[in-house]
Amino acid sequence: MPGTTVRMVDKCSGMDGGWGMKAEFFTASMEVANKLVQQLQQQPASFNCSDCTLAGLQINQASGGEITAGHPIELIHYAYGLGD
Repeated sequence: MPGTTVRMVDKCSGMDGGWGMKAEFFTASMEVANKLVQQLQQQPASFNCSDCTLAGLQINQASGGEITAGHPIELIHYAYGLGD
């Protein structure tokens, strides 16, 4: 999309499929996710995205609801004026 700048953040969300959903791994998964959230907070963006819906949920939870990460297709849909 013209005028778009993409910044890649290469950090794990701590979800790893179902691992991050298990109670016994919750604390560890949040520690991993916090590293990603800290990097996202250092580089504020108009939009954040992840092709993994579970990773997006993890980012949102680890950030205390401050950061949302939409799916790339949702952002393209929005960019073309096809929805909110």
